[in-house]
Amino acid sequence: MAAMLALALGFIATPGFAQSSFSSDDPPIARSGFITVPQVIGRGYTLNASVVSRVDSNFQRTGGTGTSAVRITPLVQAGIGTLLGRQQVYVGGSLGQDVFIDNSQFNRTQFQVGGGAGLYLGSRCSFNVGTQYGQRQLLQNDAVELADNLIKDFVAGGGFLCRGPVGIGFGTDVVYRTVRNGRSQRALFDFDSLTISPQLSYASRLGVFSLGANFSNFKYPNRPILTPDGFFEDELDVRSLRIGYSRPLGSRLQLSVGLSDFSTTPRPDTQLLPDPVGPPGSLISEPRTSAGGLGYDGTLTAQLGSRASISISADRSFRGGGNVGALQTRAVNWGVDGDYRLTRSIAVGAGARFSDLDFIDSFASPDEPQARRSSKIQRYYGQINYSPTPRYSVGLEVAHLRRESDPEIFAFENTSVLLSMRVQFGRSG
Repeated sequence: MAAMLALALGFIATPGFAQSSFSSDDPPIARSGFITVPQVIGRGYTLNASVVSRVDSNFQRTGGTGTSAVRITPLVQAGIGTLLGRQQVYVGGSLGQDVFIDNSQFNRTQFQVGGGAGLYLGSRCSFNVGTQYGQRQLLQNDAVELADNLIKDFVAGGGFLCRGPVGIGFGTDVVYRTVRNGRSQRALFDFDSLTISPQLSYASRLGVFSLGANFSNFKYPNRPILTPDGFFEDELDVRSLRIGYSRPLGSRLQLSVGLSDFSTTPRPDTQLLPDPVGPPGSLISEPRTSAGGLGYDGTLTAQLGSRASISISADRSFRGGGNVGALQTRAVNWGVDGDYRLTRSIAVGAGARFSDLDFIDSFASPDEPQARRSSKIQRYYGQINYSPTPRYSVGLEVAHLRRESDPEIFAFENTSVLLSMRVQFGRSG
């Protein structure tokens, strides 16, 4: 029952290889849910505390050599789960502080709190709901030069799933999200989104075949668009149809792949802009860009003997939202992570991530003085982790990040060294 509930909730963060190392500020490429607070399935609890100390050679992401800085982040995470009859209930949260030594204007408290419930019906069907709210300093690598910006994120959603070990399965997820920036210069990037994702699957001894659709609407409440009929709220619709396949390949390989067809539609479909060749103050009506094309996603995880493992992930999609000055983004991501266990207590790892971003209907803003057209982000890392017991761990990582950008003023490079110490407790049953 607990395993079925874990599948049905669908909010569990991707286990094993999060497609960026533990210190990256970007979300993993392969994400399996929107709830990121600790979740305990069944009855039990989890509690862990960590301190991450990080030195960056160019912490503000400026061109040239940049300025070095030290960032220390103590963090406590906790979660509890219980069963009420056949219903799973969980709550979780985290509390921490980003402390920038000698750069206290960037210090921010970070926290998340959330919870959810799942109801198992019969042997095949389950319903689930979940929500979370959090805030933190905006540190993702597609954002431009680091600013004193606190980003607040609220998510709520739910769905149902009917699926057994063989045969036809079906379900639908609905997710609502709001993102707000504390820095007034970034209010143009605030957005609300609603996503509905029906799916149909067929499970057999050959694997699981799936057919799904995705309907997303993004609204930007602080970006009014001037049209011949007046001002309208800026919106973007993103639709996609996906066919997928997943299965274990023996006892050591796990494969999941998907192929999608995307289409995007901005609303309103035209806007009035200054006429570059007309008299001062004159306006001209311009169409807004609809986009689309093929997308894909895939993950291959392999256990190489008893000591080594590797994971490869790739994704191409069209998306709205995000903390960039653009209506929509065409994103291609791929990455690889591997590790090797030297002893029972010591493991080494390395990996890389590559992102190719094209910004569609981009615009200038107070924090982005020129409209961005594209970015290419590369990140490489190596790490060593020492964990004498599952309760304690210490990790050291060295990473290099490079962002090429058009226009070039947003390009930067940064090298980081990170020391992480963690202790965790828990019980399940």
